[in-house]
Amino acid sequence: MIIRRLSLKECDQFREIKPLAAAFGSFDGLHLGHHFLFDQVIANDKNFEKGVVSLYPHPAIFFGKMPSRGFVITPLRERYRVLKERGFSKLYLLRFSKEVAAMTAEEFSQRIFFQTLNIYNLYVGEDARLGAGAVGTAQRLKEIFSAAGRRCEIVSLLASKSGDKIGSRQIRELIRLGDFEQVSKFLGRDFIYWGRVARGSRRGAAELVATANIKPTRQILPPNGVYLSRCLIGERVLPAITNVGLRPTFNSQDGKSGGLPQTFIESHILSPEKFDLYGKLIGVSFIKRLRPEIRFDSVNLLKAQILSDVVEAKNFFGVK
Repeated sequence: MIIRRLSLKECDQFREIKPLAAAFGSFDGLHLGHHFLFDQVIANDKNFEKGVVSLYPHPAIFFGKMPSRGFVITPLRERYRVLKERGFSKLYLLRFSKEVAAMTAEEFSQRIFFQTLNIYNLYVGEDARLGAGAVGTAQRLKEIFSAAGRRCEIVSLLASKSGDKIGSRQIRELIRLGDFEQVSKFLGRDFIYWGRVARGSRRGAAELVATANIKPTRQILPPNGVYLSRCLIGERVLPAITNVGLRPTFNSQDGKSGGLPQTFIESHILSPEKFDLYGKLIGVSFIKRLRPEIRFDSVNLLKAQILSDVVEAKNFFGVK
């Protein structure tokens, strides 16, 4: 699959030659609702190349309605993997800017959808909004495409068994609650946090267990606590136990950055094998929250709890 990033200026210099059938949206969650929309693209347009068009950064981040960190559900690496598996050949990322925000739905459609990307069939969710003031509804897009002799399909929202809409906003709230059983149901897969392994204080290795210390990224994190997890290292998926938090038992300055609390993500892989992971990109798939993070009165009490957590994790995964 090809990923192409385009600024508004670059859009005026580029034209897709082959006609395209494309899904348009933020697709941050890549959840079951999005997959339902993707199903329509894949099933109904067998004679067109298949693509996905998204804006970046997310408009909510651009306008300051959401923080740049702790918001993203699915990073680009994971989007690429999922979309390629679904059968899409192209992902277009249009840089969101003041100029893009000021365009009407008619201007955006003519300049981006028609002239640049050569989209003949567009698929959007029924809650899609486009153009200045977000006044370009899905129905308006359908009218614009129809007038140009093209087609825009409006796909109904997918709801959970409880009747609630499956959406990225709901999934973010579930992640912040640490409810990964429900998150996995809405995503159709486990939530994976991606980051590079950095050198830590080596307290885990020196005191009790070796941990991979993952540098925080822009992805959303669950609440502080200890989690059953799996570590994705290359093609390998290994059972693990992961702590997200501030290391409150160690009352020192290494838990702070610029005077502000620093979040640590530490994964202990449940394997006797030794790993050299420094500088490598790994994924942490969160499965279930075991307990909240606790400040212990002594390091010995912390050790005892870590041993108990490891035993519980090994029992869960069936690791000896």
